[in-house]
Amino acid sequence: MPHRRKAFHWITVVITLGLVCGGWMQTAAIASANPGTALESARSGSPDCRDLMSGHTCVAGGPTTVPVLLRINPFGTRIIVLGAALNHDGSMKPVLLQRLRAALPLARQVPQAQVITTGGLPRRGRTEAQAMKDWLVAHRIAPARITPENRSRTTVENARNCARILSAGGSTGVVLVTSSNHIARAMKDFRQAVGGAMPITGVTSR
Repeated sequence: MPHRRKAFHWITVVITLGLVCGGWMQTAAIASANPGTALESARSGSPDCRDLMSGHTCVAGGPTTVPVLLRINPFGTRIIVLGAALNHDGSMKPVLLQRLRAALPLARQVPQAQVITTGGLPRRGRTEAQAMKDWLVAHRIAPARITPENRSRTTVENARNCARILSAGGSTGVVLVTSSNHIARAMKDFRQAVGGAMPITGVTSR
């Protein structure tokens, strides 16, 4: 069984690279015919290129583009939304709402994907993870799709606790959702936590 999972992991990586290279070839063809169009496409952000080159897809407003990893492997890839401290009254701060608004289109466009919300530090009896789950459910994401990780207090703990959930659930890939000034550290921590067992990419809010 471990051999089959490892084989599937490498198949996923190879397919992802194939799709990325295909996107580069298409961009090159457009550039030959119309350099202005190609430049505008690059500015708008192609996740096929950014996934490979910078490790994450940046959401710059408008519809969220689904990362390649999530498109080719929706059942095995988990969407993980990282928490942020709640207000004293238990409400969510704007930074956390921005992360949820970036995650929501992914969850809607890929209904097969499971979602993990991660963050402890409760306020008024509610953790960050539970607050995020409640928000997603209020926006019509099925509760059964969402697993709250309620214990972590830091990004490192987010990664370690989620790694256990990923392993127990047979996950084969991760799309992290967090803020642009947090994504690099989060991806480093999550890659260390899973020990290279699966590919990890990310989507940033602002």
